[in-house]
Amino acid sequence: MPEAVSRRLLLAGTAWTVPVIVVGQPAAAATCSPGDIVPRTADLGIGGSVGTAAANGHSVGTMTFSVRNTGTAAFAPGTTWKVAFVSTKAPSPSAKDINVTPRLPSAVFTATPATTQAVNPNNVGTVSFDVTLPNGLAGQSTATFTFDIATQTGVGATELRMDVTFTSWGLDNCSSASADSQQVLSAFWGQTVT
Repeated sequence: MPEAVSRRLLLAGTAWTVPVIVVGQPAAAATCSPGDIVPRTADLGIGGSVGTAAANGHSVGTMTFSVRNTGTAAFAPGTTWKVAFVSTKAPSPSAKDINVTPRLPSAVFTATPATTQAVNPNNVGTVSFDVTLPNGLAGQSTATFTFDIATQTGVGATELRMDVTFTSWGLDNCSSASADSQQVLSAFWGQTVT
């Protein structure tokens, strides 16, 4: 029998088998060894402005959230902070809402939800936005996101606090916050950062 030819003998009652490949199963999450973990350092800031609407004398302005990547390694795409607005004082149950609107489009951030949210301590006392860097942030860079604030009264009759809390490093599961990294920051609109 020539060497290039071979025979297969099938036993009675058996059949050829074909390997099955399951499609659509997610891959297992990558694990990081201690040497793979990269410490990231964020320096957070809150600022803003307060003005008066010429048409009605109501207080309007902004609150800004900024993050500075003080390290050399970039923040991964998808790095996210939760930005909550807490209303602790308003003059009446529903007529004196404070409207918070993410200023979009933004060159570096996305916000979810992307629409105006009304906050009032007598109704909805807190509204939250997920503010995300869809393209990451290079080392030694700063990114700022602005929320527009509009009241139905004066700033003295309301009290609005912004709370910023780090949520996730996004697509980089080998990042960790360094000891110097700021995780939480709060400030009142029209007042100093706490």
